[in-house]
Amino acid sequence: MPRRNRVDPWGDLHAVSARGLLTGNRGCIVDEREQVVRHHRSSTLWITCLTEFRDWRVPLWEVAAATSAAPAFFRAFSLPDDHVRLIDGGVWANNPAMVGVVEAVSVFGQPLDTIRALSLGTTADPQTRRRKLDNGGLLQWVRSPNVVDVLLTGQSVGAFAQVQHLIPRHHAHRLDPQAPASLTRMDAADARDLKAKAAFHSRLFCPTFEHTFADHTAAPYQPWYGPNAKSR
Repeated sequence: MPRRNRVDPWGDLHAVSARGLLTGNRGCIVDEREQVVRHHRSSTLWITCLTEFRDWRVPLWEVAAATSAAPAFFRAFSLPDDHVRLIDGGVWANNPAMVGVVEAVSVFGQPLDTIRALSLGTTADPQTRRRKLDNGGLLQWVRSPNVVDVLLTGQSVGAFAQVQHLIPRHHAHRLDPQAPASLTRMDAADARDLKAKAAFHSRLFCPTFEHTFADHTAAPYQPWYGPNAKSR
C-alpha cells in the first residue's frame, strides 16, 4: 500500500500508486508511521523533475547531427519534436574522456581502478605561437587559429590529465598524432595522405592498444529507457 506522498492542488496528501511523469524536489513527505516529516506548506517554492527522459526516442542520425554541429562550420541542429537547438558537444567537453570516467562511476557503478580510457584526438597541429602574442591584444588573439586552438587544446589536455589522476595511469592512453594543418584542411585534404598518416600511427600504437584494451569484452547492451529498458 503506497504512503501518502502526493500533494493535490489544495494541499491535501494522498496515497497514489502511480509513478507519474514528474516528481517534486522535497523527497519523502511522510515517514513509516504516516507522520508528516517534511511539510509541503513550509514554502511555495517547488521544483518538479522528469522521472523519465525522452532521449531514447531520438534517432541515432539526429544525435550524430547534433553533436557534430560545430559553431561557425555547421548550423545548429533542431530536434523535430522538441525544437531544442543543439550544437557540437565539443563546446562543453572538447575531450570527453573525463565525462566517460564520471559516468562510468556515477551511472554504472564501476570502481576507478577497473576503468580504462582510450582518448582519440583529431590530430594536433605542431605549429608554435609567435612571441608577439605574449603581449598581444584582442586583435592578435582573435585571428584564426590562435584563440580557438589554444582554448580547445587547453581544455582537452586538462581533461585528460584529470583522467590520469583518477584512474591508474597505465589504464589511460591518448592517440592524437601531430599533423600539419595543411594535411587536414577542410575541403582541401587528400584522402590518401590521411590514410597513410593513420596507417603509420596505428602501427605504432597497436601494441599499446592490444595490451590495455584488446582483452575487454563488452557486456550485452541493455537500454536504460524505452520498451526494452532494464529494470531498476
